[in-house]
Amino acid sequence: MVSSHDKVAENLAQTYTLNIVDMSGKQVSSQKIQSNTVNAIDVSALANAVYYVTIRHQSGAIIHKQAIITQ
Repeated sequence: MVSSHDKVAENLAQTYTLNIVDMSGKQVSSQKIQSNTVNAIDVSALANAVYYVTIRHQSGAIIHKQAIITQ
């Protein structure tokens, strides 16, 4: 049974695209994420390097951009 609380949370959910790009500009990962869930990103397969993570709203606006270093 779905409660009214679940329906409200579902209606408020926003879809974003999370992209990981290496220093040469090559996209190495892309996935859809939801605003109302915990999103874990597995970077264990990436080589040790610096990457840029960009989160875009479904409208195309950049919400967050950050460099990460894998070791």
